[in-house]
Amino acid sequence: MLKTLERPAITVVGLAIRTRPMSPDIPVLWPKFVARIDEIENLSEPRVSYGVMRHGSGDMEDLHYMATVAVSNASRIPPGMESLAIPAGTYATFRYPLSG
Repeated sequence: MLKTLERPAITVVGLAIRTRPMSPDIPVLWPKFVARIDEIENLSEPRVSYGVMRHGSGDMEDLHYMATVAVSNASRIPPGMESLAIPAGTYATFRYPLSG
């Protein structure tokens, strides 16, 4: 069920891809990310992950997508991963099981 939620600012760390909306690349990214979550230090919300989507400049077909977790400190980022500071605001939230 989709809901909106007021969130404070957070920092996330995870794997990122450049793709298109609804691309099959997005679900393929998640198992790769889940296999590497233990490499991320300072998790601030255990058992919670975030799919972060940002559109490129002016092009709705250019999508920057990240499979992430929230961290309290992003001073050490595992190789091949990125961090992103997300400002406080109203966000869509929903639950999706990652395993059967």
